[in-house]
Amino acid sequence: MVKLVVCGAAGRMGSTLVRLIRESAGVKLVGAVEWLNSPQLDKDAGEVAGAGKADVPISAQLAPLLRDGVVVIDFTAPEAALEHLKVAAGKGAPIVIGTTGFNPKQLSDIRRLSGRTRVLLSPNMSVGINLLVSLYGKVAVIL
Repeated sequence: MVKLVVCGAAGRMGSTLVRLIRESAGVKLVGAVEWLNSPQLDKDAGEVAGAGKADVPISAQLAPLLRDGVVVIDFTAPEAALEHLKVAAGKGAPIVIGTTGFNPKQLSDIRRLSGRTRVLLSPNMSVGINLLVSLYGKVAVIL
């Protein structure tokens, strides 16, 4: 069983992930990170808009949610994602980052921190975009 923490749990992608994780075998949501003043989060009811009741701890901080074997999935903003990566790297937790908009300095920091933990940076999770990216090399060779 893969234990997951979703950062940006109340956002469009985050709430979709929360819902899909709850519906999927082999993975378990063990925590959610969200800005506690988010209009998409009902902190008192423990509900994330679009995903229903999370039934897991919801925190503004990632560190308290990291335990052995937890994988972090981040769909936030560049600054927040970089901070989440720093925390994950400090604990040796693997992290998947689907956040977009990193500047060159932030990308350099991500490369540096990836030496301390496993990092998958994929700012576009769309199947169509990933297919096009994989075809670029093939087309270049043909042309």
